[in-house]
Amino acid sequence: MGRQIFRVDRVGGAGSDDAVVTVLTAEVDLDLNTEQAAQRELARLVGADPVVVDVSAVFVAVVGLRLLLSCIQQVRRSGRPAELIVNPHLRRVACIVGHRPDELRLTLPDALAHVRAARGSRQVSATADSGGDRHG
Repeated sequence: MGRQIFRVDRVGGAGSDDAVVTVLTAEVDLDLNTEQAAQRELARLVGADPVVVDVSAVFVAVVGLRLLLSCIQQVRRSGRPAELIVNPHLRRVACIVGHRPDELRLTLPDALAHVRAARGSRQVSATADSGGDRHG
């Protein structure tokens, strides 16, 4: 087993399907700049916590993990733990660093634009039905 980069802290109850992912460390062993490597890391998380699939595995794989790359960068800068909140129903993704959730709360389109700007020329698209069910 490799180093745990992030974990599912809690998945919503009867009234909420929010998935709160807590970033444990900003030191990433794998090259998460590569999307394939990031998807492999997510696959390990899904394997450990199958409840993530119930929330929206495709949504988290296609959108949430891309924002997680940006969230990790925020952790590197601040040195504080961060949380990534994914709500597939509201189509809202929030990256929370420290105790200022409103400061970094982004709607899905804004989050993707933020990630795209951070990655430069590489374009990020929000296609949740792109068939991300590859098992390697």
